[in-house]
Amino acid sequence: MVAHGPTIVSTRYDTIMVLKLKNFRYDCGHNNSLKVLNADGLLGFDRGSISIITQTAQSYDLVFSYCLPSKPSIIGYLELGNYATHVQYTPMITSQMSVFGAPGTMLSSGRKAILDSGTVISGLSPITYSDIHNIF
Repeated sequence: MVAHGPTIVSTRYDTIMVLKLKNFRYDCGHNNSLKVLNADGLLGFDRGSISIITQTAQSYDLVFSYCLPSKPSIIGYLELGNYATHVQYTPMITSQMSVFGAPGTMLSSGRKAILDSGTVISGLSPITYSDIHNIF
């Protein structure tokens, strides 16, 4: 068991059937006090050992792309590897082993800027999300 703030996390191992990853490691939350959009869990995209990106590095070379749907009727996706031909890729900074980041890039919406602080949970206002969605 590991404590992350007010949340207690225990580690489990499983095989993701879609990817067929043996001994895939994941953490389970117990007594979660933070409720974000009624989510049941989180999927890590950092460079830590438990991240899905790190755990699939041998197969997918630390490459991933995803689409955040703009409304519930649209399906989002996560693709591992550089097989997708319909997306644009941005090389990520590799000097900091704990995070991914785009070199020299800051995202802004109107007069406000978004700076990723490294938190495990990010939230965007509907207006900011719409601006970002329209850019990409």
